[in-house]
Amino acid sequence: MPVSIIRFIKKILKPITRVAAKIAVWIILFINFILLHSRKNHIPALLANLCFGDSLVFKINPELLKYHILDPDTMPENLFVWSGEWDRDIIPIEEHEKFNMIKELFIDKKDYKETLFYSLAINRMIEGKPLQRGNNILDSEENINQYFRKHNKLFNVIKNNGFDLALAPEVGVVIGRDGRFIHFRQGHHTLAIAKILGIENVIVRIRAVHSLWLYNKIKNKSILYLLDSINIAFRELFE
Repeated sequence: MPVSIIRFIKKILKPITRVAAKIAVWIILFINFILLHSRKNHIPALLANLCFGDSLVFKINPELLKYHILDPDTMPENLFVWSGEWDRDIIPIEEHEKFNMIKELFIDKKDYKETLFYSLAINRMIEGKPLQRGNNILDSEENINQYFRKHNKLFNVIKNNGFDLALAPEVGVVIGRDGRFIHFRQGHHTLAIAKILGIENVIVRIRAVHSLWLYNKIKNKSILYLLDSINIAFRELFE
């Protein structure tokens, strides 16, 4: 099939898919919150991204992000609404491994081979249990060295150009029950570098919200405007 036809089909299907996602999310919200009064995890992340689109992406001062989820591996990344105590099981960003690595490199001015993370990565490589950070498997000295070179380059890019989404990844955030921003997974090093350099804005993407926060934003609202109420709530978070 010619590329032009494929592009035409995708162009037609995109708005249809978005409308279908909006309907699906509205139905899930109506059944869970309005009919069943459920606070359990629901709404697939893929549906939420299709439904809310750019409403999930904002510019934010990185100083507003102060905490990181303690155990991100336990979180249901395939879902957009999370229940439970996860928003209370948090640690200061400054205590996170990746923040400490950036601090050692660019504030303490250590050679990367003198950092705690380098020692950890080397030891795990020797043990045959290499660390994996994103798509990087640190199973050789060259891969570990490359990992550090990559972040040295990222630091210089942000230092010289500010935050640019084409050059640095967006930062993942989740919204706690009280509306607090909590960093989640994506953009660890970007966030650490932005904080250290005093960058005023980074681009963040809302990855998930607490079920109690969502419930409080749509309770007593007309069922016809559930999605509008949520979009308004997103904008209010960043005002």
